[in-house]
Amino acid sequence: MIGNYLMLYSGVSQETRAQSGTALIIDHKWTSLITSYSSVNDHTITLRLKTNRGHITIIGASTNKYKKNLTNTIKVVV
Repeated sequence: MIGNYLMLYSGVSQETRAQSGTALIIDHKWTSLITSYSSVNDHTITLRLKTNRGHITIIGASTNKYKKNLTNTIKVVV
């Protein structure tokens, strides 16, 4: 937690100088709705929330260079 927020990170280890990575930052009031999250690779992360109307999947991607990986991630989610 960072203040009132939860940060979910996908990328290189903290010991490695920041070369790549992406993160999602979620307000603490939403953390109870998290059903899963996945670090797809060091440029893509997914987060799944359960709401009253069903599930929401949020995809975070940090660069267009990995468009193929993002496309594959979207196909898995859908």
